[in-house]
Amino acid sequence: MRKLLTAVAAVASLGTVPAKAADFTMVTGIDPGFSIFCVGKLGGFTKKNGLDSELKTGPSGGASVPLLIDNQSNASMAAALAGINNHLVDNNICAAAQIVTLDRWYGIVAKKEIKKISDLKGQMIGVTLGTGSETLWQAVLDHHKLNYDVYNKGVVNVEPPEMAAAIERGDIVAFANWEPWLSRATLAIPGTHILVDNKQVGLYDVVFIYMNRKFIKDNHDNAKKFMKSMIEANDHIVNDPADTKKIVGEFLNLSPDLMDELYPKLSYKVALDQQSFDKTREVLQQLVNQKRLKDVNAFDFNKWFCPELLREIDPSRVTLPANMKM
Repeated sequence: MRKLLTAVAAVASLGTVPAKAADFTMVTGIDPGFSIFCVGKLGGFTKKNGLDSELKTGPSGGASVPLLIDNQSNASMAAALAGINNHLVDNNICAAAQIVTLDRWYGIVAKKEIKKISDLKGQMIGVTLGTGSETLWQAVLDHHKLNYDVYNKGVVNVEPPEMAAAIERGDIVAFANWEPWLSRATLAIPGTHILVDNKQVGLYDVVFIYMNRKFIKDNHDNAKKFMKSMIEANDHIVNDPADTKKIVGEFLNLSPDLMDELYPKLSYKVALDQQSFDKTREVLQQLVNQKRLKDVNAFDFNKWFCPELLREIDPSRVTLPANMKM
């Protein structure tokens, strides 16, 4: 399993002269929903645009977002909840572009004895807190009108790569997460099954690219090269799925068959639009319902979204509502 790589000082082999650091560092999780960073770097688009880039991965996209605060990362990628949680800590963290819609990407994997959601009452459930995993879990409870306090007593915070092992050991009876961990678990562990997916509870999620406003201001040329590279990488993903699946599958060590199964569950674009706003508003309402956000009206959508780079490169990609309020 890949572990989160941390930035370290590299020393040249001759003398003590430090090696040159990359101009731009991208960090995200290890699933195909984050393909745009893989294709951008490994497909040569950042190099084509004159950007010396570095790609690092961690156990989840959500875990990468806090690295923006102190510039260990210059761009991270995760679902909406992870970005909002970190924006509430430091409002310089902003959503620079929406790049994926997760159509049927989330699900709850359960042991065979768990037949319905209510069977999870009093049981241990794996959830990756602060990510789309938690968004799905809360949406399932909402959909079935189940009590948060009662069902959340059994929630255990587990990172995605550890979910299958935890359910196999019996530490948990179910987990809420995303692909490829759903398919990997159900294929590897007899009797496990997908109890519910996000579409069945009327949920979709989106993935944003997050950046730090201060970094964008101080490093505008590199930030612009990066965003241009992402647009070109997205075009490649849409227009050449075979090469995309090869690049991403090799990088993430996913078989061609698994890549073929997963890709139809995603929709790609680079934009900030009505959907970007609607999803943000939905997650904020969830936080209010969970009593984790007291004054939702204090949330400033104009600080949360940072459309300047996209608008500069292609104004047609920015169609956010003029009046953004809860």
